[in-house]
Amino acid sequence: MSQAAQQYIYMHVLNLFQKKVDLFVSTVYLPYLFKTDVNKVSVFTENPDQAKVALENGAAFVGGADLVQRILDDEVDVDFYIVVLDIISKLLPLKNKLRLKFPKNKRGSVGVHIPKMLELFQTGHEYIVEKERCPH
Repeated sequence: MSQAAQQYIYMHVLNLFQKKVDLFVSTVYLPYLFKTDVNKVSVFTENPDQAKVALENGAAFVGGADLVQRILDDEVDVDFYIVVLDIISKLLPLKNKLRLKFPKNKRGSVGVHIPKMLELFQTGHEYIVEKERCPH
């Protein structure tokens, strides 16, 4: 009986200056796995060499502008999306659909080191600071 279970990790952050923390989402790589399955990651690139590297490193889906339409049509459902720099402008139609999953440089999901990004997002854990200003 194998059912996917979501495990929550609660952290209490000492806020010495009593500042409010704005809403954000990030991913952290922990040394010990909390689940047995890896996250599904989609890679946006139009370079055939980069696409090959992404597939060899375990990307669930790889594509360029064609992948954008498949996501809008709900044909692709993954946990994380990563993108190479030269195609980021073609992803703007996805911004409203993906919302917090939309690739951002600040989050580490935009770059040129595809194997490194895939490793982080396949085995990493996402954490969120929500409206109540509490990370979990």
